[in-house]
Amino acid sequence: MASTPRPPLTDLQSIKISQPAQRALAAAGIKTLAQLAKRTEADLLALHGVGPKAITILKPILKTKGLTFKADKRAAQPASLAKAKPAPIKKAVRPAAASVGSSAAGQQIDAHIAALGDWRGKIVAQFRQVVLSAVPGVAEDWKWGTPVWALKGNVVAAGTFKDHVKLNFFKGAALSDPKGLFNAGLEAKGSRGIDLHEGDKLDVAGLKDLIRAAAALNGGQS
Repeated sequence: MASTPRPPLTDLQSIKISQPAQRALAAAGIKTLAQLAKRTEADLLALHGVGPKAITILKPILKTKGLTFKADKRAAQPASLAKAKPAPIKKAVRPAAASVGSSAAGQQIDAHIAALGDWRGKIVAQFRQVVLSAVPGVAEDWKWGTPVWALKGNVVAAGTFKDHVKLNFFKGAALSDPKGLFNAGLEAKGSRGIDLHEGDKLDVAGLKDLIRAAAALNGGQS
């Protein structure tokens, strides 16, 4: 009996990018270059598995087809906004917490949360506020297609998966966990994780204690 022939690859599926990137695009319903051109670079980078390398490969290929990534409207602000003079504010001696979306990485995290559009995005958004309020001066970063918060070194990341959100404390093995929040990666040499599923609630007080202790390990202010 003859085997059923496989369907031909689309113009996007035939491009050599990493398997995680191909899977992430397919999961988002992006199977052709024309569909790819309807997304901004920030939209694509927000997909778990799509990194800067994939964007670098895809951009010139789109150009050969007369296509480009969709323009990011947030990047083009009216000149009048840039000229607006903020009212003078007296700064406190204690450094202020980072504001949401105030950096390029922050904008990528904004886009990531918006792209998720479900309970996972809400958890990441809530955890983000917990981190920013727990440690003044913490910086937002975007690494490995994941939100990362750092202060004199990586402190914690929030990875999103199909059925859970993983809060990864880079030096978690060295932290005291009296509330027993760590429930993943318990055998890892240095890190510890907290897996959260739909319906789980954040232990804000317990998380703040862990975050402050993790920042202190890096020599940051706790």
